[in-house]
Amino acid sequence: MKKAKEVIKIKMNIDPKIQKLIKNIHTVLRFDARIYLCRRKYDYFKNPLYIWEAITIYIKEGKDFPAWINNYLSEVGDDLLLAAPKGIEKGNAETARDALKFNFGHGTSPFSSYLTTEKYI
Repeated sequence: MKKAKEVIKIKMNIDPKIQKLIKNIHTVLRFDARIYLCRRKYDYFKNPLYIWEAITIYIKEGKDFPAWINNYLSEVGDDLLLAAPKGIEKGNAETARDALKFNFGHGTSPFSSYLTTEKYI
């Protein structure tokens, strides 16, 4: 119990500027780690929900997207625009799913796959 009190005293004596710096470093490290995991999980599982997770993180942090996200968005945007005529023939949901790269082709939903892998990572 004595050690806990000593730690509290030490923590309370830290200059507020240093506390703010430590908090900022922690935030940056946490952001980088989250983005790193999104990128690695996408590379491994090929599930676009990991890209959308990264997009959400970047937007909330007010940061610009890196090239790998811009490439995905550009590709998906092109595919959506090219898919417009097909949407009338095949059906809108199926066409949008394919354009967004949500079609794994092996009967697995990207949503159930995302939730399943999140349990084990």
